[in-house]
Amino acid sequence: MHHPLLASLLASVAALCLTPAGAVAEPESALLSASELGDILDADLSVQQWELTSPNGPSETTPPACRAMSNATTTLVYGASWNSYEGASYADGEGSDYRTVVGQIVGVFPTQKAASEVFAALAKGLRSCGSKTSVEHRSSGNLTWRNAVDEITEGGASWHSILNNKPSWRCSLNARLSDKVMVEASVCRFVDPASPAKAAKLADQVGAIARALAERAS
Repeated sequence: MHHPLLASLLASVAALCLTPAGAVAEPESALLSASELGDILDADLSVQQWELTSPNGPSETTPPACRAMSNATTTLVYGASWNSYEGASYADGEGSDYRTVVGQIVGVFPTQKAASEVFAALAKGLRSCGSKTSVEHRSSGNLTWRNAVDEITEGGASWHSILNNKPSWRCSLNARLSDKVMVEASVCRFVDPASPAKAAKLADQVGAIARALAERAS
């Protein structure tokens, strides 16, 4: 008996399996989807803020000791030795109407040594800034941040920054080194400054994002 629907499905599958001569498959992204990020953060991240295929140039930051902390995902840290670089950011609201913003970066390097050198440069910059207050100079206005390094290990680092004139706006960040890959995750959201437990939860969530990125990229 002839089944038109089955025949059509088989034809579609066969067509998908054919690869034109000379065609190159696009590499699968190591980034997490908005849905995956939203599940970790318990947020509806329906708005994409930006997407990157190369690092931006650094912003002006004072004091100079805090430049790397403020520019952890830029050319100041990543240089030009990477093989691939991708990043994306999502928020739970349009424009400035949001309560959560998440960013993710995956940098792949030609060798483990090259990746280690980039991570070492970031770690050195984080230690240099430590708990200093920094000012990020933007055309739209300066932002003053109160910074702190939470932990630096051989293969990872976590730190946070709190907006000086809005202490409930907290950014938690995490970087991880995995063979030839360095990943970074950041989440900024409104957190009660009088609740260490909520701050710790945010840091744990950002760490979970960084671990997931490292596992997918490796």
